[in-house]
Amino acid sequence: MRVLQSRFWGLNVVKVSAELALANQVQLLIGAATSVSGSWIPVLIDRNLDNQGELRNRIFTIYVSGLMDACEGSEMRLIQLQKTAEQLNHTAALFYLRTVKCYIQAIIDLLSQFSAKEMAFIGEMRHQKVHGRWSEYSKDHRVVRYIENRSLKRIKVPADQYWAEQRAMDIDQRKTIDQTIAPLRQRLYSYRTLFWIVDGVLRQNSTQEHIYSDLRLGKAFASPKIVLRFENDDYWDTIASPKCPQPTLYQYRRLRTIKEAAVRDPVLPCRFRDFYQQLQWDFATARGVDMFSRQNQLSETP
Repeated sequence: MRVLQSRFWGLNVVKVSAELALANQVQLLIGAATSVSGSWIPVLIDRNLDNQGELRNRIFTIYVSGLMDACEGSEMRLIQLQKTAEQLNHTAALFYLRTVKCYIQAIIDLLSQFSAKEMAFIGEMRHQKVHGRWSEYSKDHRVVRYIENRSLKRIKVPADQYWAEQRAMDIDQRKTIDQTIAPLRQRLYSYRTLFWIVDGVLRQNSTQEHIYSDLRLGKAFASPKIVLRFENDDYWDTIASPKCPQPTLYQYRRLRTIKEAAVRDPVLPCRFRDFYQQLQWDFATARGVDMFSRQNQLSETP
């Protein structure tokens, strides 16, 4: 390893091997992709925020749009990193990139429940609440991203049609924006998907530390410390199994709450079942230990 002097900001630039550079890039990809849930899931499930339905509606639009960003960015980056890993014969990188591919497929599964019109509406609400994107408003066409046939689609919609669809979503026989967003958020909470488990494993700090230690081993890598058991290294084949757990976010939240919670936030029901007690399938292991066993449960929030 050599340290090169750089006049840029007066910092030292460390030149690393191609193998270590790839390890860092794979780790950054995993961290970036999972950071969306790491930032926003706690807000969506924290019992102390059950009286903040309007806040959660806004966070919901940020979260769904952020997942779409992560999916789009990770898909392109994944192809590049896979080529580099094959050239370097970096077995640890190849192994964990297959896990990243399945994670992206899990995001696609979660987002597939929303139509193109609904994704356009969610995205617009996010833009208005976060940064506005004023340069977009004067364009003749708007880009809409959505999921169809298990893949991410991008279409250009004429501005007049785009805003007509936005107004239709806003009105839709409801009185407020929150009354329009709440059913969409409820759909996110109610959707049964393996995503919550995959995401819950990958965004743990301890999981990412294990993965990075494997990636840094280079040619000394023998067996992975973290194994997510995907059938044929494919998310879709995995969820086809009758043994595959596909909880809702309600179950993932793992709460037994009182009726007042449903009054404070109408999207949340007043009863929950313990998702972990229902999970009977050894899906994820760390060092050979069942990560979902009663003795070693993952925390619900990072």
